[in-house]
Amino acid sequence: MKKYCTNCQEYKESWADHPDYRPWNQIERSSSRHKRCFSCDRYTLINSPSEALVSVQAQNSLLQSRASLLEQERSNLQNLMEIGQRALNNKDSQISSLGYQLSTTQGQLTTVQNQLVTKAKNFDELTQQFGTLQIESNKKDSELEKQTKKIEELKTMLGKSQEEVLDIKIHEKEKKLDFFIQGLSIERILVSELRKEYKRLLEAQHNYNSKIIDSAEEEIEGLKTILLDNGVNVDDMQKVCRKVEKLVCLKIEQNKIYQERFEARQGTPNIPPSVPSSS
Repeated sequence: MKKYCTNCQEYKESWADHPDYRPWNQIERSSSRHKRCFSCDRYTLINSPSEALVSVQAQNSLLQSRASLLEQERSNLQNLMEIGQRALNNKDSQISSLGYQLSTTQGQLTTVQNQLVTKAKNFDELTQQFGTLQIESNKKDSELEKQTKKIEELKTMLGKSQEEVLDIKIHEKEKKLDFFIQGLSIERILVSELRKEYKRLLEAQHNYNSKIIDSAEEEIEGLKTILLDNGVNVDDMQKVCRKVEKLVCLKIEQNKIYQERFEARQGTPNIPPSVPSSS
């Protein structure tokens, strides 16, 4: 007679009822052999249908419990997934917000950089304008200083005779010339030669003596070459020549006054034409 196998969950034959069964010891001959399933070879046969029903119900209850646990775990996992999805959505929202803030900040940074570039350009322009104004101011200060000195010289010359005025002018120009050639390290003998040749040139021009004019100009050019060979630049060389020429003009005018005074004392006035003076 077949019995219910709780392992196979079907009605199966037992080893005891099978024709191939050959008990080999006393234990196999006992009643336990009737509980051994021929199909699965396990002691899982149940004698009565009620016991089988109870066993099936127990197994069903166990499966339901397991199913309930699995459903609970599935529900928990679903809740975790929903929580994770909400967190992910929140992160996406934060990333989007931060991206917008980053874009806004970059736009503001670009604006600030453009403003800084504009301010830098304006600052450079103002710096250049200030430099130009400073140069102009220095020029004005220099001109003002010259005018002040000129006024002081004129005040000094007020009430003085022409001879005294010439003495003052000659003294000041000789002083300036000495300081200038000292700064350039020019030998005084060269300046003396220049004064001598400029005197010859001016007197020859006054008397229209072309030979002496040519000779004096040639000597002056030679002295200029010597100055240049000694390391004096062209501008400074020309300044020296102008200062020497002005000084010589004043000296010629002074000599003319001395001559007029002498002739006045002798009672034989013979005033030669005056050489154009240099102020």
